Amino acid sequence: MAQVISLMLGGMVLISGFAAYGSVPGDVLYPLKRAAENTLLNLSTSDVERAQRELVSARTRAEEVAALLGSPERGNLVGTTLKDMEVTTRLAIDTLSRVRHRGSGERADLQRFAKEQRNMVEPMLRQMDAETQRQANGYLNLIDGLASPD
Repeated sequence: MAQVISLMLGGMVLISGFAAYGSVPGDVLYPLKRAAENTLLNLSTSDVERAQRELVSARTRAEEVAALLGSPERGNLVGTTLKDMEVTTRLAIDTLSRVRHRGSGERADLQRFAKEQRNMVEPMLRQMDAETQRQANGYLNLIDGLASPD
């Protein structure tokens, strides 16, 4: 009986984890998703690994913005999510800039990230109000510096 209960609880935790992974700002499980992301960041074993995880988080925020734009009742969360995306991207850039022996691999990763983010964010502009367009354009200006070669 105890094994059955343990399996059921384990299954519920697993299902909750999958549900949290797909959550967006405003969802009940969204704080769990962000807590899991923060845990992974804290478990990073190097600055480069931490920066790479921050870039993944920034990509995730862009996906969330797209989902929020498709949900009019949550449109008020777009600006906050854009801000989170910018902060996370800046943290990754700052972290990588502190790494003394930054190789061409990290630079190529940043350039690829910038291109992918631009391709994701730019088409969303026409769905945004004036304020969030301003925020998104500021973000695009930030990542444009990453996409250009040194």
